[in-house]
This record gives sequence, structure tokens and C-alpha cells, in this order.
Amino acid sequence: MPIAVLEALACGLPVVSTDVGEIRRVVHDGRNGRIAQTRDITGFSEAMSRSLLDATDAAACVAAIQPYRPERVLTVLYDNHSRQAGRPSA
Repeated sequence: MPIAVLEALACGLPVVSTDVGEIRRVVHDGRNGRIAQTRDITGFSEAMSRSLLDATDAAACVAAIQPYRPERVLTVLYDNHSRQAGRPSA
């Protein structure tokens, strides 16, 4: 998951990307950004053009990244480390 995608969405900015990695987990085509239909300049430029015409909802951008917020991600890691060390979770 590219951090730049999460950061943009957290700021309420729509994202335009090709369909790579876990992008579809957070970028919902037409709602908080666009995903190019093809992985070439034509597909990407078409997605950019469509994105410029969209009325993107900043709240939808921010909502998409909630499962990836540091406090959610890091709590799981800290709890796991605490369990392994034999200490109670926070």
C-alpha cells in the first residue's frame, strides 16, 4: 500500500492510480478517486480526465483510510509484541 496514496486520501484529496497492489482497498473508482482501466499513458490520462470532472467527496477520501490510521495499525503490532514479551496488552 503506497503511503502517498494514504496521505493524499487522509487530506481529502482524490487519488488517480493504475490498478496495482492494494490500491482498490482504498481507492473506490468514481467515489474518492479513479483507477485507470489500463496500465498505459492512455488509460492513466483518461482516469485523470474523469477525475477532474468528478465531484469528489473529501469525507469519502478520509473514510477510506480509517483502517490504515497509525493508531489502528500500531495497536495491533504493540499488542503482539507485548504478548510475545509476556506483558499485558495496552
